[in-house]
Amino acid sequence: MAFQKAVISFAIVICIIYPGCLTQLLDGCDNRPKDIVFILDASSSIWPVDFHTQLKFLQNLTKTFNIGPSDSQTRVGIVTFSNSWKVEFNLNEKMNKPDLAKAIRRVRHLTGGTNTADAINFVADNMFLPENGARHNSTKIVVVITDGESYYKDKTATASEKLREKGVSVFAIGVGSQIDLKELESIASDPSDKYVLEVLNYRGLKKIESILRQRTCEVIMASTIATTTPATIPSTTRTTMKPSTNPRTTMKPSTTTTTESPTTKEPLTQRPKIIKTTPAAELQADSEKITRNCGGKPADVFFLLDTSGSILPSDFKKQLDFVGTVVGMFDISPDKTRVGVSTFSHEYNSMFGLEQYHDKDSLLAAIQSVPYSGGGTDTGHALKQLREREFSRQFTRPSVAHIIIVLTDGLSRFPDQTRKQAAMIKKTGSYVFAVGIGNNIDQNELSNIASSPDSNNDKYAFQVTNFDGLRTLKNILAIKTCEIASFQRDERICRTNKTSDIMFVFDSAYYGYKMSNLILDLIQQVSMYLATTGGKIKTGIQSNSCLKDSIRPLSANPIELVQDYDALPQLITDLRIKQFISANRGRGTSTKMAVVFVDNTLSKTAELQVLRSKFRKINFIFVQTGNEVTDNKLQRIAGKAYNVVQLQSDSHATVQHLNTLLCEGI
Repeated sequence: MAFQKAVISFAIVICIIYPGCLTQLLDGCDNRPKDIVFILDASSSIWPVDFHTQLKFLQNLTKTFNIGPSDSQTRVGIVTFSNSWKVEFNLNEKMNKPDLAKAIRRVRHLTGGTNTADAINFVADNMFLPENGARHNSTKIVVVITDGESYYKDKTATASEKLREKGVSVFAIGVGSQIDLKELESIASDPSDKYVLEVLNYRGLKKIESILRQRTCEVIMASTIATTTPATIPSTTRTTMKPSTNPRTTMKPSTTTTTESPTTKEPLTQRPKIIKTTPAAELQADSEKITRNCGGKPADVFFLLDTSGSILPSDFKKQLDFVGTVVGMFDISPDKTRVGVSTFSHEYNSMFGLEQYHDKDSLLAAIQSVPYSGGGTDTGHALKQLREREFSRQFTRPSVAHIIIVLTDGLSRFPDQTRKQAAMIKKTGSYVFAVGIGNNIDQNELSNIASSPDSNNDKYAFQVTNFDGLRTLKNILAIKTCEIASFQRDERICRTNKTSDIMFVFDSAYYGYKMSNLILDLIQQVSMYLATTGGKIKTGIQSNSCLKDSIRPLSANPIELVQDYDALPQLITDLRIKQFISANRGRGTSTKMAVVFVDNTLSKTAELQVLRSKFRKINFIFVQTGNEVTDNKLQRIAGKAYNVVQLQSDSHATVQHLNTLLCEGI
């Protein structure tokens, strides 16, 4: 074995002299079966940003492997550990590169202590079993990554020895200044100068990718050396990590001239891949024309920017430049377009809201000042926070387009939550653009985030291969935003020549606090829309504040309560007698309408009061809040079937229905 390792080392040296050989040697590795298990420290001593840098390192490293199910391909499994171990996936679960990349991105940060021994013991006993995907003819490799000392050093050494005795080659990677070099040596295979690697911090992992790739190749090629022929290929200069003369010292950067074969990596200037197709003419639209034709359309636009650890600071800067370019095409002012920005990683961070910057210069300066944070990718949480906070109705204008632009470079940590929150934010009537950057994007998730009102996702979901590709989207995104602003301006303004006085009626005592608030919220949305008529439509509310006879002084007599008290008949009576008179700002020539919220049907007393009110030429619309099917009696009383509206779980649909009926002035 020692002779074989020496021969392999000599082969690597030859490949450094004749670099074309290295590509062929690594290709030879790819054609031999490998079962590789990564054991990742997920303890609390690792910052979330660093944990995700570790995952990015694994993604980049495994991209170079020939992943697949065949007997000549590579399989990968991952186990994480803190106080205990957790199997993220076995060797036979992620059998292609896209699935593997997604699975790595979704590995959870456990937090807790550093029980390395238990994790290594578990891997030794379980991960290389045939039922978990291991093959008898494969080279078996374990890579342990940790940032500190384990709980039980003796147990860790014993577990590692058991693992090596089973024919597994073990690499140990120590990160940071708190590692115990002797413990790393007890984990790793011999010689330790080949199997132990150290980096100063998690960012340093990137610098040892090629070294680890080559050293796993040495393990694989120990029994077979491929015959190689030097090839003449243009050389390039790059920075790699080389061990110092002391074999146990930390890896240090050294600039060396090496030769690399041409890669198939797409150039930075490559045009973006867009889901479905978009006319090229739109992509090349002149920005001045966009500004001239679209700038005056009012809109509330919010950018939600991914600032997770998978994005380099330089790429985050390109993201900000893109936002600034798009914003530069709009007419920024309090009564035209307003813009807000938030960022997200594993946390949500509000940068500034819609009401903060009223001129373009200060807005563009604020965009360039948005900080980079790093961390995970919790898109669902960010969408929830945006909907409940900065993009809530408290801050948005009712008569303009509401547009959200989400930029992200990868998979969200909780896809189901992301899909749920995206659906909820779209139900508010907001339009959502989703821009995916890079090759780690799940197009289904991107489409779930994006709006698709006409089942035509190419209008709202885009994907570019890298951050430079964002430049090619700036015009098309501005055009789409303009189209929505124009459409929504018409949709969000009630255009009518009729004058109407409209009262909303509901029994708050019957519905209780929670349901009453939902009804009031719906009424507010409708009234904000109707308020765009410039006074042609007036709205009001007829309700009650407490139960009948709810105040009673102390008495020795038993308390008698009125059961099932129905306040709706009295509310409708008061509506007929008081609410439409001139003393309460009623207009004699206006159309009088009442929107009454009922559970499933009307009591006979309430029905009688409705009929009396109709003699006063009051038109009725009923909003049915119960779960039963629409009552035919309600339709008969209302006069037309469409004047009975079912309160849907999607309140936006109910609002739209009422907006149409009330604006037209039935």
